[in-house]
Amino acid sequence: MKIFLAYASSDKAVADLVVAQSGPELKAMIVDQNLEGAMQGSELAAFARQMLPHLNIVMMSGQQRPRMPSSTRFLQKPFSTVEFVNAIRTAR
Repeated sequence: MKIFLAYASSDKAVADLVVAQSGPELKAMIVDQNLEGAMQGSELAAFARQMLPHLNIVMMSGQQRPRMPSSTRFLQKPFSTVEFVNAIRTAR
């Protein structure tokens, strides 16, 4: 049985804590490039990749594609539900 939990945070400390405390149970992260505050989504993705190399990461943005950690999928906004689901399924 698969269980999916979603965490929404615009606070860098909270996002860092979720990644750091989740360990291998965290299977995927979907992050927008434009977060509130000083942190960019690409920075959170890089931190997550460093902490959890196995993590499936999907980044999204309505702007141009940012620099991303290796093996990170990118979705250009707007995107369809099918594109979103496929990105999650095919992310590393």
